[in-house]
Formats: sequence, C-alpha cells, structure tokens
Amino acid sequence: MAYAGTISFADGTIVHQWMMSESSGELAQMCRDRGIDSSCQAKAESRKQELLGERLLMHTIFGIHTPILHNADRAPYIENSRVHLSVAHTKGCLVIALNEHHRIGVDVERYSQQVMKVRTAFLNEAEQQWLPASDHLAHIVAWTAKEAIFKTIGERRLVESTRNDIMLYPFPTPAMGGTISHGACFKSADYALHTILSPTHVLTFCRKK
Repeated sequence: MAYAGTISFADGTIVHQWMMSESSGELAQMCRDRGIDSSCQAKAESRKQELLGERLLMHTIFGIHTPILHNADRAPYIENSRVHLSVAHTKGCLVIALNEHHRIGVDVERYSQQVMKVRTAFLNEAEQQWLPASDHLAHIVAWTAKEAIFKTIGERRLVESTRNDIMLYPFPTPAMGGTISHGACFKSADYALHTILSPTHVLTFCRKK
C-alpha cells in the first residue's frame, strides 16, 4: 500500500489517497506491525482489502488507531469527533475525505466501460439529452458526481431516487489528466462538484453550496 498524498480544497476539505496493491493478508500484517486490529469478518477478498486499508489510512492520518463507525444511514463517522468524513473505494484505490465544518462527499471509480451499461438507470431523461451517449469518461464523471452528492446529503430517506432527485448541470467534455468544476441540485439546493481525472481513476468531491 502506498500513501499517495492529499488533495486540498478551498472549503477546508482534505482528501487522503492510498493506492492499494497488497493482498488482505499483507494488509493484515501491516496492521499488526502498527498495533492495529487485524481481524476482519468480511468474506470477499476485495472487501477485506477495503476494511484493512481504511484502518491503515486512518492510522496514517491521525497517528493513532481511529476506527471508522457507521450510523443508521451507513454514513461513516469518528466517535466523539465533529470531523465530517467520507470514504470511497475502487479497485486499487482508497480515498478518505475530511472536513471540520460541514458535510462532504467523495467518490472514486476506475476507468471502465461498465457504467455505459447502466446509463438509463442513473441518468434522468434531461441528463441523457445533453450527455453524449458515446462519451464513457463523461458517464464516469456523472456517476461519481451523483454518488458524491448522495454521500453529502447523508440521509437516505431524503433521496427516493438518485436518478430523478439529483439533477446534474451540464459540464465540459472531460479529458484524462484534466479537472472539472461543475454543479448539481437536489430539492432546489445547489451542490458544488470538483472532478479529477487521474491516469487510473476518476475522483469527484462534493459539498453543498
């Protein structure tokens, strides 16, 4: 596992990135080496990697063992802390975003054509009109944007459908290696989005305006 540094935003959000290449067994040994709980009940190898990776990254951020807990909405939080937290995984990458003042959301996805197969499931009719059906990068941006907004909202009962309730505003044509600042709305509230297209994955950060 390699710590890939941080990305800082003007609102005070810091996104920590780790690139994961180790097996769950290797990650468990790294936990033991740091005095962190290495037990894991997850059955899938990928989920074991995610959970153990989270423990290691949180230890790197705070310098001590800092467990990630989840509330009734499955949103992550730190016990007895006012710090707002958002976590995202994709194959080979883990990100944890922190903000001391307000809710945030972050999502990350590797480059893939898979998102095109569910285009009509997550894009509403208006979005399908302006988002080119052949642009898979734009679809990954749209997917991560809606996921990041959903995490920022934080309360699942408020969102009946991410497809219809969250409306993305048109954004510039994305290019690998570039960045996009864009926006969306949910129930008349505006959300600010910032997307980074790295060589391996797309990362989108969100905050409510």
